[in-house]
Amino acid sequence: MLWRNQPPQPADAGDPPADVLVLAAAQPVLYPTHRLLKQRNSIAFTRRLADHLDAYQAGRIPFAELDAAVHGWIKHVRYADTWGLREHLFATHPIVPPRGGGSFPRTPSRVG
Repeated sequence: MLWRNQPPQPADAGDPPADVLVLAAAQPVLYPTHRLLKQRNSIAFTRRLADHLDAYQAGRIPFAELDAAVHGWIKHVRYADTWGLREHLFATHPIVPPRGGGSFPRTPSRVG
């Protein structure tokens, strides 16, 4: 396989360049029986979640932005074996209303 206009190389020429490997860095680690999320992904999201929660509680971001960040990460990691990780993460980082006396957005009640 050619990488970024490099001359042809024998099949045993080694790994592709490092910049090509970056594309696969966010993917889960695959095993025959399960998939694992890479540790750096969970650490990075834990830090981002703490920052988002601080910003939400201080009133700097709306609930919709916090909600979008959380749901986006959950959709990203749902194919890996992450039930325990998600349970622990959201138990240790509870989402509480802002300090200014605001409240969570209410979902519309169903009629019928």
